[in-house]
Amino acid sequence: MALADFPALPPAAADELAALAYDSLREPISAALAAARDAQSETLSITDLNQAAMALVALVQSVHSVPARYLQSPEAKTELGRGFVDMLLDGWIRREQK
Repeated sequence: MALADFPALPPAAADELAALAYDSLREPISAALAAARDAQSETLSITDLNQAAMALVALVQSVHSVPARYLQSPEAKTELGRGFVDMLLDGWIRREQK
């Protein structure tokens, strides 16, 4: 939307829609991350919830730019998106299991 539709709108309307879209994605993810971070059984150490939420959204959105030749099946995009989320939450550094 930001690249295709917003330029055709008056700037104030585009800004309002962009904020609405941003907040509708960011707020529920930030809330879920905060709940997970604050749960006694979790070990998330997120300090900037908004940044973490938008990093998750951006990473998942990037699935659409992966060329089809790198995907084994139509379901592969879903699997790739889930893998990106796991990678972001789990990190790239191997840790000892407790």
